[in-house]
Amino acid sequence: FVGILIALMLAAAAALPRSNIIRGSFAYFIDVMCMIPGFPILMIVLYAWRSVLTLPLIGVIFGLIGWTFTARSIRGLLESLKTRLFIQLSYFSGASILDVLLKDIAPYILRYLMVGFINIMLWSVGQEVFLSLFGAMKLEIVTIGTTIYWALQYQALFLGCWWWIVFPILFLIIFVVSLYKVVMWIDTFIFVRRTMV
Repeated sequence: FVGILIALMLAAAAALPRSNIIRGSFAYFIDVMCMIPGFPILMIVLYAWRSVLTLPLIGVIFGLIGWTFTARSIRGLLESLKTRLFIQLSYFSGASILDVLLKDIAPYILRYLMVGFINIMLWSVGQEVFLSLFGAMKLEIVTIGTTIYWALQYQALFLGCWWWIVFPILFLIIFVVSLYKVVMWIDTFIFVRRTMV
């Protein structure tokens, strides 16, 4: 959730102000952060802090680094929504800013936030597995990556212990598919509510 909140705040700061200098500087910052690779930064930070890492701290670190592309897509969406006729029509018909935000803009933003949440979660899980295979994570914490790391270290496949690798991979697949299904169910609910309003 940390990455989604950072992405939403920076995208709003890059798209909504009337000052071109503020919009341009935030947009430039987002574009620069998109070009900086996250993997080397994660590897250095997680290896240096390996002795004090906990699962919530790992999640916060992944969120602080993985927000960039979500912020860029939300910024583009907000830039597009600003110029749409139905937004201007809502303003001219006397709707307050809060009504416009809740009834016109929020359904579009929520879809992008849910897709961004899935993308950040998939990126975080992939990075955790990859970093654990290098031994950069705290190996005493049980995660998918550390389970695969220890299975490879103890040569589980050569010993015939295939379940040591298969079960973490199956859990990962089930987790990703169930997350996708939950987000699609929420999206269907929001879309139905949007068409009823």
